[in-house]
Amino acid sequence: MKQHDERRNEILDTALRLFFSQSYSEVSVAALIDAVGIAKGTFYHYFRSKEELLSELVLREASRQIPAYTAIAEDPALTAEVKMQRMFLTIGAWKADNRELMIASIRLLYRDENILLRHKLEQASIELFAPPLGTVIHQGVNEGCFHTPYPEVAAELILSMWSALTQRVAELIMRCDEEPHLAESILDRMRAIETAIQRFLGIPDGALALIDESDMRRILMPPAV
Repeated sequence: MKQHDERRNEILDTALRLFFSQSYSEVSVAALIDAVGIAKGTFYHYFRSKEELLSELVLREASRQIPAYTAIAEDPALTAEVKMQRMFLTIGAWKADNRELMIASIRLLYRDENILLRHKLEQASIELFAPPLGTVIHQGVNEGCFHTPYPEVAAELILSMWSALTQRVAELIMRCDEEPHLAESILDRMRAIETAIQRFLGIPDGALALIDESDMRRILMPPAV
């Protein structure tokens, strides 16, 4: 008999696979139960509803990214500016290295019927990433390079700004393969958010390099055949 956590993760793993191959709204609890090979009562032993399963799935997937960012935030050898740059550049590099997965995720999350899934993922990401980012901003205030009286709130607002920009950028990325001229429009938006974050922290433009344009171009332009 499978252990409690093992069975829960099996259900979550199957749900993730089905949500990517179909969509959240198209996958019924009955279809999920059949795919896992469990009884209806077993599903409801672990999750009160499909919505609760969704919440746990989103939180689990976002949580898996946290250790790397926490390690950067807690590295005593790095200044706050270096830490912030590494945190943002690490995100960009991962997306560039996993372009096909990222594009598939965008196409899933930005379907109209998956607005709930997208919203929950965005909120979970902000809640998870705000603490390490807040730690870095607090360090920057102590070092005299960042200027804000509310480091933790600043972290949440920066992530919220980034999330808001991501929605528009994602819409353009989905058209970029057929309309490559949109790449420059996307890059302009990324440069704008980089400038906005620096001004929000009270530092000069150009003090932080949060975006690697070579990684962005790898994301935006389809690989040569």
